Amino acid sequence: MNYEPLAKLYYKDKSVYTKIYNERFNNEFSYHLPFEISGNKAFFIIDYQISRKIEEIYYISRQLDDILNQLPPIAFKYYINKNLIDEIMLTNDIEGVYSTRKEISQIIEMPDNSTKKVRLMGLVKKYQKLINGEKIPLSSCNDLRLLFDEIVLNEIEEDEKPDGEIFRTGSVSVCTATDKEKHRGLYPEKKLIDFLNKSLDFLTNENNVGPLVKIAVFHYLFGYAHPFYNGNGRTSRFISSYLLCNILNQSIALRISYTIKNDKNKYYKAFDICNDPKNKGDITPFIYSFIDIIKNAAKSSLENLESLKQRLEYYSTIHENIYNFFENDLQSKIVYILIQNALFSRKGVFIEELKHHLECSEATIRKNIKSLIKHGLIITTEREKNKMLYELSLDDFEQFAENIQQL
Repeated sequence: MNYEPLAKLYYKDKSVYTKIYNERFNNEFSYHLPFEISGNKAFFIIDYQISRKIEEIYYISRQLDDILNQLPPIAFKYYINKNLIDEIMLTNDIEGVYSTRKEISQIIEMPDNSTKKVRLMGLVKKYQKLINGEKIPLSSCNDLRLLFDEIVLNEIEEDEKPDGEIFRTGSVSVCTATDKEKHRGLYPEKKLIDFLNKSLDFLTNENNVGPLVKIAVFHYLFGYAHPFYNGNGRTSRFISSYLLCNILNQSIALRISYTIKNDKNKYYKAFDICNDPKNKGDITPFIYSFIDIIKNAAKSSLENLESLKQRLEYYSTIHENIYNFFENDLQSKIVYILIQNALFSRKGVFIEELKHHLECSEATIRKNIKSLIKHGLIITTEREKNKMLYELSLDDFEQFAENIQQL
């Protein structure tokens, strides 16, 4: 980043520091916000570098759209579900909340009208609605509180639940590993509500700033305000993923926590820089950091998806070459579903899922799987809560195909 934070310039040369602050604050591309950050008028600049990064993000997003549109519907569903599970697990992990892929996967499989009380239910179901395109209101502080209640309230200890009109009545601090305070959230609640109402107005109504920059700015402002005693990070990352889902390919929105986790220190450092009073209210360094997070999420998503598509094409060719081995078309379809599952999912296929995709009875599916196994194709079975899971090892499948072609 060539845009050196004012908080760093302060220690180099005071006269240069003051000069550059005035140049930035009064720059024709400077956008001024209607509140203060650490006692200074908040502002940011959208320079050429940020604009180029944003162009690159949109370009990669279109590439992802093209590749995903080429995938078979079953592979597409597996891919999005895998990303969804990973994002939920990692957003929890960043906050030190333990969760497993199996636990999250089981909640995803539960019906939306289930009355069963399960840990993480609210968070998982809300992320599901995110990828299904559900609109989530974000125009008032009450909307933020409602979202918080839905996704994390049940996971919060009683003494850390919101106790104010909307948010919290007490003060809250962000501390270092050695328990030294490095940031204090806004206080009292009236000030907090006013700040977030203005932040939401910027997010939803400002037409002179592009959507990715608005998402980055709001992500910072939410973290700066710290409206809740606990659960701020998960709520903020969900909001960012939701907003990104509306303008970029879903797989980018579902890779934000993964990217943050990979460079967590840099992410938190960007907050620290902009929270510093010596940075004079300049949010630009955080915009740089968060745009980089989105760009890196996009690039890693593209690399991953291109690799998966290439592997799918490879195994699809093998599958086509042994088509005459199958006793019927149903067996061919079963194996092709198992191939997609092995590539794009982290767990096997339930018999109910095969039944849904193949539109035939469970008995017919079991009979044909037994026949495939009898003829040498290794399909592993496992029980999960009295349900049978089927899984195919791609290495075993490739060896099986080679053996057939040598006959």
